[in-house]
Amino acid sequence: MRGVPLTRRHRPSAALGALLGLGLVLVAGCSSQPEAEQPTQAAVTPSPTPTVVPVTFAQASTALSDGLLPGRTVERCDELEPGTPEAAALLEEQAAASAEEAAAAGVAPTAPALPQCGESFGDLRATALTGSSTPDLADAQMPTAGGAVQVVQVYELADAAAARAVVDQKATDPEKWAVDGEVPRQQLEGTQYIPRGVISGASVTPVDQGGWSGVALARDEASFQDDGSPATDPFSVADIWLSRDTVVVHVQVVGDVPGAAGPTAADVAERFAAAVV
Repeated sequence: MRGVPLTRRHRPSAALGALLGLGLVLVAGCSSQPEAEQPTQAAVTPSPTPTVVPVTFAQASTALSDGLLPGRTVERCDELEPGTPEAAALLEEQAAASAEEAAAAGVAPTAPALPQCGESFGDLRATALTGSSTPDLADAQMPTAGGAVQVVQVYELADAAAARAVVDQKATDPEKWAVDGEVPRQQLEGTQYIPRGVISGASVTPVDQGGWSGVALARDEASFQDDGSPATDPFSVADIWLSRDTVVVHVQVVGDVPGAAGPTAADVAERFAAAVV
């Protein structure tokens, strides 16, 4: 039995447990004084409900610092708005590099393209951090405590309703990813195949805390050979999708030890939320 190399693509999903901490209110009790000795007390006006300050994409993007994923090899991705000087300069740089490489190899150059950070669902722009447990992502093994890979993506949508719609759709888990069961063996080319998989500990949990709301999904995965022997060590995967105003945040942990990806993702999300100022 061996660890799983991070070469097969894993789509996360599963309950990530409680997110962004738990607020506690402590009420102190006082014994009443005798009626004749009770002092006159001023009327107390209840404190108003705290106002949640709107958050912007710039604030959320700034919170994506390397320190958010400590002890990991971190890569950052920033999308650029088409037509801006920055986008034009990047495309020009890519075209020149591609032409040079193509000339050396005797092939046609590759067309330049602006970076895309994460998924595409009508967002205006996005930025992301990817933190791997090894300097080279291809060398990452699953399971690894804290996850073979941790990802935090920030998206800007046209308005708050569009941002909410993205998270609501993720909460429905349309592909039933976060459901216990078996994944049949998949035959690939020649003698290659993906062993039979078993999904356990799957969960979908709503999250509503500190102005951010959404869903947490998580599951454990194990795989087995045709004779029933373990093909790899089991591992866990988790996703958190949150929205606040026009911003959508996706936290993903892939390849943590069984049962741990959810809490790991919740911790990353909590620290991200605290960093948004």
